[in-house]
Amino acid sequence: MIYFRFRILTFITIFVAPYCSNTKPFDVQPEYNIQVIGCVHGGTRYAYYCLLSAGLSVGLGCIESDGYVGWPFATGFYNEQGEEMEGAKFHHTFHQVRHPLSVIASVLALMNELPASPSLSFIYQQVPEINQNDDPLIKSAKYWYYWNKKIESFSEWTYKVENLTDSDVIDEFEARLNLHCDRISMCGIPKHLGSSGKALTITWEMLQQNIPLDLFNKIGIMARRYGYDVPGY
Repeated sequence: MIYFRFRILTFITIFVAPYCSNTKPFDVQPEYNIQVIGCVHGGTRYAYYCLLSAGLSVGLGCIESDGYVGWPFATGFYNEQGEEMEGAKFHHTFHQVRHPLSVIASVLALMNELPASPSLSFIYQQVPEINQNDDPLIKSAKYWYYWNKKIESFSEWTYKVENLTDSDVIDEFEARLNLHCDRISMCGIPKHLGSSGKALTITWEMLQQNIPLDLFNKIGIMARRYGYDVPGY
């Protein structure tokens, strides 16, 4: 059993250098312990800080000695601009989900604010179910559903980011990775860390009234399976 001790250096890393320092993150070793993949605006930055504080050397959007945290790896080895990166192998793949209404609202805000974002262009390329003529709300809803479906297909475990520092979730992390996390340090990471604060407010009723019924049903069933409360599901 490996014990990871939290150092003050972790705080320096968190608040000064949240991104990987190496320009070629894949040339250290061919295999890594863990990758955590979620949606864009799905809490991966918060998860990155939590795993750093737990004692894991992971990269945000690239790979460090223990692994990777981010969203683009759902469809292959790409950075957030959709540029192809060198591949790698991971011993564990964890699927991180965030409440669908939160992600859909946040992605919708991104579409309204930066419609020409390279990240959005990459998403449209990777999710053929998104039609360019779709209303932005429908695009955002399709993104949440199909992106999570992609990650599900190759991940070993799914957890809610809202529960990342709950005892049972940390227990599962420790059991699967054969490590001992610094729980006090993990729980000290602010949950809003990484939030832009620009997301819109979307309700289940609003979503049901403005997207196709079959898509709403798919989202409702998936969200309920992940453990979220959805009226009628």
